[in-house]
Amino acid sequence: MDDQTDDVGNPNVEAVILEWDDSTNAVRGTLTFKSVDDPAVYATYNITGASTNNTGWTQLAVTHVGSAGTTFAGNEAVVVQFSRAGNLGATG
Repeated sequence: MDDQTDDVGNPNVEAVILEWDDSTNAVRGTLTFKSVDDPAVYATYNITGASTNNTGWTQLAVTHVGSAGTTFAGNEAVVVQFSRAGNLGATG
């Protein structure tokens, strides 16, 4: 995932992306990508492990959950939505 958005001025969102793996659950959160032009085109993934901070981009450990429509084009505008899983509570 690129650390900069395509918004005006290309703001850096690295700190936000690096928080996506902070839950203590096996599934740390859910990440969904949707086409801006056709919201019926989407892909959903669970974040299932630690992220790797690289220069300018972050590698996410994900597992595919589901998708619909055609694949995304390299220059297609997409919306990224993240939902965090709560921390694992006490067991036993």
